[in-house]
Amino acid sequence: SVGREAAVRASRALARRVARAKGGGSHAHARASLSFRDAALALGRRLVAAAVLERRSDALYLWMEELADALRGEPGAYAARVRLRREDDARWARFDAPLTLGDPRERDR
Repeated sequence: SVGREAAVRASRALARRVARAKGGGSHAHARASLSFRDAALALGRRLVAAAVLERRSDALYLWMEELADALRGEPGAYAARVRLRREDDARWARFDAPLTLGDPRERDR
């Protein structure tokens, strides 16, 4: 019917607009993430030179506020924080996520 075809066309147009918007947002997010990564690695290099961190990539495990504190010379166990967070990442990497969520008893019904 004509009404149904119009609804399908409108749905397709809306889907295209949403896809374009999401793609643009994803691209901007990826660019921002890469910029932050580059900046964090540059700060990490400075913190390695100051003997605060062991590797420049350690900076990726610190919050922005922690990086700022470390650069100001604020005392903090930054290397220890990084080690704990790396261990946490390794633990999560071994975690097998369930295929479904919810109460397993509900799935059997």
